[in-house]
Amino acid sequence: MSWEDVANRTPKPECKSHKFGVRQGPIKRIEDFIARHQIKARGPMPYKKDAVKWQIDCPFNPEHKLPDALITLADSGAIGFKCSHDGCSDKRGWKQLREHFGETGPEPQELNRPRLGECPPLRHAVQATRYLLDPELPEGSIVALVGPSGCGKSTLAAAWVRDAIALERPVAVLDRENPQDVAVDRANRVALADGPLLQYFGGWLGEVPEPDDKDVIEWIEANPGALVVVDSMIAFLGGDENSATDMRRFMDKLRALSNLGATVVVIHHDGKAVTAQVYRGSSDFKGSLDQAFHMTNNVPDGRLDRITLKCFKSRYGLVGNLYYTYDGGKFTRNDSRIAEAKSTADKLLDLLRKNQPVSKKKFSEILAVKAGLGRNEARDFLDAGVNEGSIVGDPASGKRGGGMLYSLASDSILGNENFPF
Repeated sequence: MSWEDVANRTPKPECKSHKFGVRQGPIKRIEDFIARHQIKARGPMPYKKDAVKWQIDCPFNPEHKLPDALITLADSGAIGFKCSHDGCSDKRGWKQLREHFGETGPEPQELNRPRLGECPPLRHAVQATRYLLDPELPEGSIVALVGPSGCGKSTLAAAWVRDAIALERPVAVLDRENPQDVAVDRANRVALADGPLLQYFGGWLGEVPEPDDKDVIEWIEANPGALVVVDSMIAFLGGDENSATDMRRFMDKLRALSNLGATVVVIHHDGKAVTAQVYRGSSDFKGSLDQAFHMTNNVPDGRLDRITLKCFKSRYGLVGNLYYTYDGGKFTRNDSRIAEAKSTADKLLDLLRKNQPVSKKKFSEILAVKAGLGRNEARDFLDAGVNEGSIVGDPASGKRGGGMLYSLASDSILGNENFPF
């Protein structure tokens, strides 16, 4: 049964509606203030350059009627108040206006979330997962593209950008990694053209904004369903990649974008150490992702040829590898090998379920071979499952020399769970 079927069959209790993800800005604060104190007002309307105004009755002198007094809001977010009469020349500023009505300290703001006790049902707006590119880019997710330098990560991301634009999706690329000539050459190779749907912000334009910059947030709010590419993670991190705190702080910025409906692709590097061969840095990087691929290219000299994307994290049930060939700027995905990888994962899962607990040697060298499956795939399957937490390994009791016995972490695990290899 799909999530859509579940949603349709689930009773939907009445609940107060809320605008999730709506930012409460200065305009909202001013209008709430006017309503809260029942001030006669007209606006907002344009005021001078880069500002708006509300014409109001002066609260300090009832004889100074609308439009004698103004509340103003500059583009910078600064809020002001003034009355045009000389008798009110000493009564200026937003702070003094608030104090006149007995308001001091932080301004009251509406919660940008429902109150506890008013939460809507869990499935209040559930829908089946949609994809910008199936299965690589689930909409509204954070997807990582990781690999060694020169393997083609940014080129593949540029091809994804081109495909998103072909679907009439707006795209923003935040690039602190590449000089302009390299970015242009890459775009030319994958036939990524300039146009109103592409906002490419590279370092040659000035300081590239942070992913959660006000400008980026407002652009996403104005462009629903957008794709955002961050190249690369380390260039934006602003801290120690091995620090869980610094990593989580950065990943929270990406989550803020996905919570607004954007699909986020973050490019990252792997390392030489055994513990960093899939990705560098804190494990909070992987823990914060919705889907992640380690990318390799079969040609060592930097030219693109046959590309493998090994899925090492997925909340969407994706398993195995994706395979591309590159020729003259065109990436072609070999979907027959995807089906083969999924079938292998299903068979290994069923084999483990029927024989658990089992040693790695018996599982890979006897059971897998007997079932017509590869030894290496079986070993990688167990290792990846342990890494993900979907498979557990316990010391084999009473067995000379120790060893591990492997079994599923939960008997409820289904065949489409995440067992990347």
